[in-house]
Amino acid sequence: MLVLFVTILPLCDGSKYINIHFDKFVTECDYDYLYVYEGNSFSSVLIGSYSGGTIPDSISVKSSAVLIHFYSDLNYKPSIGNFRLLYSMTDCKFDCPICSSGRCLCSSNQYTGLDCMTEQCVSDSDCSDHGECVRDVFDGNLYCSCHENYIGRKCDVLVNSTLDGAGDWRELAPSGVGFESRTGHSAVYDEETHCIWVFGGFSLTTVTNQLRKFNLITNRWELEVAGTADWPGVTYNHKAVAVDGCMYVSGGRNSTHLLSHFWRYCFGPRTWSRLSDLPEALAHHTMTLVDRLLYIVGGLTSQQTLSNSILKFDTDNPGGQWEEVVVRGGNRLDVNAAGHSTIYHADTRSLFVFGGHKEQITRFSQLT
Repeated sequence: MLVLFVTILPLCDGSKYINIHFDKFVTECDYDYLYVYEGNSFSSVLIGSYSGGTIPDSISVKSSAVLIHFYSDLNYKPSIGNFRLLYSMTDCKFDCPICSSGRCLCSSNQYTGLDCMTEQCVSDSDCSDHGECVRDVFDGNLYCSCHENYIGRKCDVLVNSTLDGAGDWRELAPSGVGFESRTGHSAVYDEETHCIWVFGGFSLTTVTNQLRKFNLITNRWELEVAGTADWPGVTYNHKAVAVDGCMYVSGGRNSTHLLSHFWRYCFGPRTWSRLSDLPEALAHHTMTLVDRLLYIVGGLTSQQTLSNSILKFDTDNPGGQWEEVVVRGGNRLDVNAAGHSTIYHADTRSLFVFGGHKEQITRFSQLT
């Protein structure tokens, strides 16, 4: 039996926040899905897609309506496919401590944002004595501008440190500040610019070709505008690798089909150049740097099959072509793979391939 329902939370004039809180969520992973749209139709912005047994984060959106769509496959199990949510309508986001005439008033200068949940510095002492607390000229918020060799929201991470705390996860920037939520993007680090460069991605509604950089010195996201008219189209599920002050981007997909394009963006001159395309369109592949050669392993093809090929490209010859690697004995990979990861082990000069999807038949795969 097919289980499907659609609910539209109450229409309003769009001046209020519609808040959704989940207190139960037990669905069959990858078979039951709950979709939440910002609006009253399926053409509205998709703000959440949920499946499995993890309770989703609460949602607060300023809109005239929210559409909730639940879908379950033919193997519906009442003991699994159920959830419960509560909703409310407020003048401010639901986490706001003090709401006055639709404006959230923060009880302390240490917090800012629409719900007063974004922490900011107040004085230089909040920057761990390794930076200055300065005001952003665009949004007016305060942030730590770090001294050389220090990074992090509080300038408390020493670059290349071997002291206690090295190897820990640290938050560099709060979610939702200067960077729109997305998936299927790529990210590389460039030592000269001290920036993490992020290209493309999918917001669950639209595919983008934005190029953004996070400056590890200023702790700010910045939108990059290239110095040339050439620019890749919208792309996600592609791969990117940084080599000698440039970022190489291969494959991926747009909103309708897979791509075989291959581009290079150089950070200094801020220029894009289109190089020789891949032999076939690929997405969910890996691209790994070995010495000065790029190696692509596997991927999803435009025929919806999983590839077992290995390709290589010489970055010293940007006008060259991709070549297929003929492995010793002439045998290709034993496993067709996509969504995996690949690393280079210098001591053994080997590529190690981990996990991903292993093809069984054309349309079905299993995790490996």
